[in-house]
Amino acid sequence: MYRRTQNDKIERFNKAFTSYRMKKILITLLVLSQVAMLVAQLPNQTYALSAKIVEENTNLPLPFVTVFNKTQLTGTASNPEGYFELPNNRIGDTIVVVFLGYQDYIFTITPELPKEIILSPHASSLNEIIVTGESDFLYALVSALRKDRKTKTKTSKTYFFLETQLYNEPIEIIEAYYNGRYSDHGIDSLKFKKGRIGLKPVHNRYYRSTESSSLFSLHDVFASSYLFPESPLAVSKKELKNNYTLTLSYTFEELQSKIYVVDIVPKDERTDLFGGTVWIDQQHNQLNKVSLRVKNASVHPFIPIGYNTIRKVDMEINKTYQTIDGDPFINSIDFNYNIAYVDTLGNEMKATTKAFTKAYDYDQRFKLPDFVFTRHLHEDYRNITAVPYDSLFWNLTTEFRFYDRLEEIETFITKHKIENSVIHPQSQRDSMHAQLQFPYILWSTNRFKMGRASDRAMEKSLNSKSFAIDKYNFNVKLYLDVNLIKDSLIYQLYAILDPVDSYYYFPIADIDLAYMNMYFDLIEIQRRALDSAIRKLPHPTTALLDELYQDHLKQFDTTLRSFISQTNRGKNLKKMEAWNDFIFAALGINNLEQFEVNGKR
Repeated sequence: MYRRTQNDKIERFNKAFTSYRMKKILITLLVLSQVAMLVAQLPNQTYALSAKIVEENTNLPLPFVTVFNKTQLTGTASNPEGYFELPNNRIGDTIVVVFLGYQDYIFTITPELPKEIILSPHASSLNEIIVTGESDFLYALVSALRKDRKTKTKTSKTYFFLETQLYNEPIEIIEAYYNGRYSDHGIDSLKFKKGRIGLKPVHNRYYRSTESSSLFSLHDVFASSYLFPESPLAVSKKELKNNYTLTLSYTFEELQSKIYVVDIVPKDERTDLFGGTVWIDQQHNQLNKVSLRVKNASVHPFIPIGYNTIRKVDMEINKTYQTIDGDPFINSIDFNYNIAYVDTLGNEMKATTKAFTKAYDYDQRFKLPDFVFTRHLHEDYRNITAVPYDSLFWNLTTEFRFYDRLEEIETFITKHKIENSVIHPQSQRDSMHAQLQFPYILWSTNRFKMGRASDRAMEKSLNSKSFAIDKYNFNVKLYLDVNLIKDSLIYQLYAILDPVDSYYYFPIADIDLAYMNMYFDLIEIQRRALDSAIRKLPHPTTALLDELYQDHLKQFDTTLRSFISQTNRGKNLKKMEAWNDFIFAALGINNLEQFEVNGKR
């Protein structure tokens, strides 16, 4: 009965509506066509997602929360005030907001973007188990983590950001990308990809964090180190009981596992020990997060440059982990430190540095530059300033970044950009071979001069039975960095001399200076040949560029052998003149004339 009545109603409605529908059909078709056009255009329109992330119960901002676009494979993190910005999102993209201890927040991009994201903490409890500071349970729980600290090794694209402030004003910003190698709950190494530095002088002086990225690799939560206060995760259960008081803060359920949040406080207010908080998955005996803190540390890795004196150091290290193939690997590390120091005039200054590292893509890795960076002092600054600023990369890249601060960072670095220049003076701690200044030297028409080796090195060289060719070295090499960004292949190509591994253990005359520069000129000639070959490729790919690069290295090796053999390290003036003519024809530089070589050695 119901079905028949409904069918009758539908039929009567259709008859009554037919006339109206026919009258409006043309307009309807036009409207539908416009809607279709609009729908077709929506996927091409991008939206910048900008919002603040807060905690549900307290409404306080949550810093360093990961925000990831699963569709576009782009991401960022919230700043200390909880704000973030993620550009280039499209309608229908899936956004995932993840923070340990809180329920994942997942939503789809629509034209109506949220301005605030509220994260709800997992339900917590302290009723299931009563734990006191002297209870053996917590000490066993924490010390047991050391048993399963070993993991496999994985590589991830890694983002590094550092900012130093003085009087609440930024004076240093470093932004860089690496291929990070991770294992055993830490960082094994960071292989440099691309970076940039802004450095603002204060009273005509610089405050530099020259080795900060190395600190992330040097710190191990499960090992003792003379560089850091002792970690509570690096000691035995007995030592843990002797030196620390443990308190259960709360527990919560996450992915069907119970997470214990344990506060750790050093006894007797010791400043050579880290205190903090650990998040432990008891079921899997796994560390999910650790926060280590120390005030007025008596042990720290910082060394003042010049005659400044460090008066006080406060440190905080937070590490979060993600599970991959059953093992925990670094998700992010933020390393914050406050340093109070006294300068040569007795003025006390307090600098605050916040450094952040994010392993954001364990499925991909960067194609690193074809270049061997030499390990030495001031490594961050040396590597980042090895070649000129790559504006194309920084303008086009869509990798993980702090997009909410992009304009601020761009403005600061543009105004205070550090290029390849002599900013690190020689020191007594240099190796015997390091007779040039620290920064890599890019080839230019300007001629370089190598300083004379020390008397000790010269005497050792004269008494050595090694061949003459073993007593000098000019470490010249080609730098090639290739990037495929937004379907465009861009590259940087430079001829570089590495001063750290360059030396000359002979008395230096004018013809020796000419010989050194001709040696460097030959790699520039090869660079130009390689650049010309790349530009002629009809359809360049990274594989083709790699093949060309290796071919030109072999060509340069052949050229260099001939140059060294024929000139006999500058002793054969006739051959020197022939090579000088070759270089003049290619580069327009007459080295023999510039160094006033008059035919006598």
